[in-house]
Amino acid sequence: GKPFTIMYASKGCPFACKFCTVRRTSYKKRSAENILSELRYLKSNFGLRTVSFFDETFTMDKKRVLELCEGIQREQLDIKWYCNTRVELVSRDLLTKMRQGGCRGVSFGVESGSQQILDNVEKGNTVEDAAMAIKWTKEAGIKTYCSFIIGLPGETWDTIKQTIDFVKRTSPTGAQFNLAVPYPGTPIH
Repeated sequence: GKPFTIMYASKGCPFACKFCTVRRTSYKKRSAENILSELRYLKSNFGLRTVSFFDETFTMDKKRVLELCEGIQREQLDIKWYCNTRVELVSRDLLTKMRQGGCRGVSFGVESGSQQILDNVEKGNTVEDAAMAIKWTKEAGIKTYCSFIIGLPGETWDTIKQTIDFVKRTSPTGAQFNLAVPYPGTPIH
């Protein structure tokens, strides 16, 4: 996929996850046309083939994502891209359109397969939201990557097993396991 670049289409996250350093930060976004303009420039000047959108919540504004996908298709940019988002910010239809617009991978911060752990850290979604998002993403033909955090408040061997069982049940393309870190400024610190 070279040449490859990292790009931000938005910054910030209004959600309240207790472990996160960007929780409740102002959400600021670029327009679909502004992003397309940069993609056109990178394609014509550097032969860009792959982009990783590093936004915390790329699909926060679904209308903008659809406009971007339509623009990539309309202009035949032939750029493949990856993004990060939350499980409750996707739908079957949106993911289908994303695939048509060049998306080849989505990374979800699932965090845990235990609803109690998700509630403890105010994640704001459910284990079943995550299962559906993974299912829909795979059905759309998009690689599905999930990150998990072991050791969040209330974690036990039983909740760890629930997370492992969740991964086995949903079978994402990839699963990354991290240890909880109480970053300064976060509620879990």
